[in-house]
Amino acid sequence: MINRSQFELIKKKYGHYASWAIWADEKEKPKDNMGDLSVFDININAALLSQLRPDIVLVGLNISQGIPSTLANFHGLGGGAYKIRYALRNSPFWGAYMTDIIKNFDQKASGKVMSYLRNNKKCEEENEP
Repeated sequence: MINRSQFELIKKKYGHYASWAIWADEKEKPKDNMGDLSVFDININAALLSQLRPDIVLVGLNISQGIPSTLANFHGLGGGAYKIRYALRNSPFWGAYMTDIIKNFDQKASGKVMSYLRNNKKCEEENEP
């Protein structure tokens, strides 16, 4: 478990491209509430810190579209992110830290990302841990 100051530090430092595997419940449609980031507000979700799993890291390739706000990666309305919510709910991976290996590169087609990386080694180097 992490404490509030650790959570706030991670949010500030990495929140523009990372997030946590926690989502609001859907309503009538599978994509409902995907963009509801109130789940990351400790004043609204008192159980947040106990749900976070910094010992598990889930890594995607890159963002598919711009991230509109802090901790919004993997929480957008577009694409198939809602499927991740279904896959992780009630699993040991709920609350895992989520990020992309390639930062700040919007592209929906993974094949195009790989082609870009082959031709732009500097991008790959800039994203090394």
